[in-house]
Amino acid sequence: MRCLIGVLLIWLGSVSAMGQAQRQVDSLRRVLAASPTQDTVRVKTLLKLSKQYLATKQSRQAANAGQEGLRLAQQLRWQRGQARAFDVLGDVYLYENEYQVAQHHYMQALALWKQLGNRRRTYLSAYSLALVLSHVNELQAAIKAYQEVLLLVKEAQDTAMIVRVYCNLGASLQRDDRLPENRLPEAIQFYRQGIRLAELIHDAEMLGLLLSNLGEVYNTLKQPQQALSYLFRAQSLAQKGTNLENKALVAGAISHSYLLLEQPLQALGHGLNAHRLAKESGQKYILADISDNLSKVYIALNDYQLAYRYARQNYDLKWQILDEEKTRRVADIQARYEAQQQERDIQILTQRNQIQRLATRQQRTLRNVALGSSVLLLGLTGAVYYRYRSRQRLVRLLNAQNQEKVLLLKEVHHRVKNNLQIVLSLLSSQLKSLREPAAIEALRESRTRVQSMALVHQNLYQTNSLTSIPVRPYLTELVQAIARAYQSEAATVAVHLDLAEAQLSTGTVMPLGLIVNELVTNAFKYAYATSPRPPELHVTLHPTGPPRTYCLQVADNGGGLPALELSQVRSLGLRLVVGLSRQLKATLAVERPGQGTCFSLVFSEPDEPGTAS
Repeated sequence: MRCLIGVLLIWLGSVSAMGQAQRQVDSLRRVLAASPTQDTVRVKTLLKLSKQYLATKQSRQAANAGQEGLRLAQQLRWQRGQARAFDVLGDVYLYENEYQVAQHHYMQALALWKQLGNRRRTYLSAYSLALVLSHVNELQAAIKAYQEVLLLVKEAQDTAMIVRVYCNLGASLQRDDRLPENRLPEAIQFYRQGIRLAELIHDAEMLGLLLSNLGEVYNTLKQPQQALSYLFRAQSLAQKGTNLENKALVAGAISHSYLLLEQPLQALGHGLNAHRLAKESGQKYILADISDNLSKVYIALNDYQLAYRYARQNYDLKWQILDEEKTRRVADIQARYEAQQQERDIQILTQRNQIQRLATRQQRTLRNVALGSSVLLLGLTGAVYYRYRSRQRLVRLLNAQNQEKVLLLKEVHHRVKNNLQIVLSLLSSQLKSLREPAAIEALRESRTRVQSMALVHQNLYQTNSLTSIPVRPYLTELVQAIARAYQSEAATVAVHLDLAEAQLSTGTVMPLGLIVNELVTNAFKYAYATSPRPPELHVTLHPTGPPRTYCLQVADNGGGLPALELSQVRSLGLRLVVGLSRQLKATLAVERPGQGTCFSLVFSEPDEPGTAS
């Protein structure tokens, strides 16, 4: 991703001095004001003005100038001007992160350049299109596009472009999780070829990006020593420049290498330096990744307080990034909506003026009454149709916003699951340093309870529904996780699962999972201590009685429980079971069939999943 961002910044090509770029903007505006003629010269001037606006980060003005240039080129039927305008607008929308709009403009430009037979412009537009595909994570399509561009630029012997394509090909192979790990050597080959060419043409900026990305590949392959040889070269190049972002990224990668080498003190030094540089650069996504790495370093150093602090910072930063992106998207949608509203109001006013003029003409002569009525009826029909189309656009806009909310809620469940995984990691690390049996047992019980809640959020993130999850895979994974946690006690226990296919609401699944956790844990710990029989554990869930009513049973063939009153139990685990049963408004019973113990829980689901609280 870093290589893609770096190449994108180079590709957009901002002017080195902001003052100089602004002077060029003013000069081009004076040229436009002095030449009102509608010809190809005006199109070229408008497109140059759009590029200069983009160089001075005035993206809205850049889009307006580009659109005017495109409109004029289309009026003149000048295909070359249209192709250049599509390329310029693609750059503007790519800078604004409006990837779908940018992709549309680049595809229009690519088709025109192919039609005109301009090979250089063809591969430049194809390269821009591949960049967009990379940014929207359509990596398979991006890899194919880069490979096609590579053939064209090799024919043209454009060495600088070949270096960029090698860098982005390697980055796309590196990022695609769907590709097998054996494709990473292919990414390494692209990076190495890019490094040789970058050294040949003395392109220090691209050389630094390639070295840094190659180091990260070796970190992924768990070859940190090899990674460091490239990362130190990248760090040397970065220190010669003023780009704090590159310095922070390289220092963070070096810290990760030392962490893989199990040298946490060296990892800490480079990690803190990377954290400082990232903070000065103001790049939150870099600071978030470095904070996550520092959290792991402090876990390796057994400093869990600082590990939690940096893990929390990583969490807060990612939420800030998410909120900022959400705010930006909402503001963009609002701006588009308001522009459409203004457009509609202007059209409605225009229609009203036309109707008034028609009414005036109708009053002058009876001969034109029929004609005027027909025109009025036609205008009203058009207005009704236009209002219908406007309403349809608004509905589509609201649907898009609702889809975004669904994605954000899924992201919330993903973040909660990740945070619970951090808690599980911290509990597991603490278990390794404890010697007291009571403390170890308490942490093991806490870990399985956290695991049962984390699995709920994991299932919610992986399913299409945000209010209910399939209970069968959830309980299966939960029981298997408890068995692994108590592997010394559960090694010889034969676990039998008989679970119905049911979709239960989150308000039911969360307490149900905790109940199963407590009953299965108690069985592993206590049921088989005095039992001479081969130990067995049965967990069943089946519909029973009225619709949407289920019976859960957890039964063992162990020594059995003594007679007890559920309302008066003192064990924390059984008190949790009783309390959670009341929360579900369920009926809890304990049976002692002579061989072992059987807990039965009968509960009902609401009429619609997700209504339980």
